[in-house]
Amino acid sequence: MELTEKQKELFNRFDELVDLMVDNGFELSYAFDKPECLSYNPKFTIDGDKLIKCDNAYGDIIVPSGVREIADGVFEGTNIASVKLPTVEIIGEGAFRNCAGLQEIKFSDRLKTIGDGAFEGCSRVYLVDLSQTAVDVLPDAVFRGCKRLNFVHFPQHLREIGNNAFEDCEEMLELMLPGSVRRVGTEAFAACRKLARVVIPENIEELEFDSFAFYTHNPDYMLLPKKYEPTDEEDVSGHAFGYEYMYIDNLIHFYGDVPDWDSIYNA
Repeated sequence: MELTEKQKELFNRFDELVDLMVDNGFELSYAFDKPECLSYNPKFTIDGDKLIKCDNAYGDIIVPSGVREIADGVFEGTNIASVKLPTVEIIGEGAFRNCAGLQEIKFSDRLKTIGDGAFEGCSRVYLVDLSQTAVDVLPDAVFRGCKRLNFVHFPQHLREIGNNAFEDCEEMLELMLPGSVRRVGTEAFAACRKLARVVIPENIEELEFDSFAFYTHNPDYMLLPKKYEPTDEEDVSGHAFGYEYMYIDNLIHFYGDVPDWDSIYNA
């Protein structure tokens, strides 16, 4: 069913109403927040194996099988609720930027490359599972401003997290980087105010303690490689965590002193 212009206008108003209610503290049921009673007929424009345009992008989207690449900005600012990417290997820059209604993303296990800001501003996404993908770099601002994002399952062979990659993900609760990570960029996790547990792998080569990677964030518990043990409070408070970070002896543990999570959170 193809929506009329009047139906599109009504849906846009509905989406704005949902945003307004959520911002004012209303608890919405999943069915109301993601209206599955509406069906849509997206029109894909594909050049070879590259998706270059999608008209009438509303609701639940399944990118056609055989599409290997999504061009820059294809779905930017559209009213999609979920997306499945069964054969996609490359996601372009800003491909899903500011899709404020997007809640669910199903990545292909073939995925290798994600462009800068691909999911920036997708404020309703609550889970990102990249664990079965071949992605080795999460680029700049890729999930910046995903305010409801709680958990991230990182790719198994992730090497690098770019600048501002998860900045302002206000609801992120836990961060456990895989041992393959070698670099965490500038302000990568800045303003993740609810981040409670952070584990940094022993073999990380570059954490950029001078880059405010966790700026404006005071985690309950940190587990860091021994080589990053600070000589005084300023080594940490003035760099990776910004100037708010204090009480190092109580919060940071180093490898060789494995944390007992239960005792920490039930104290």
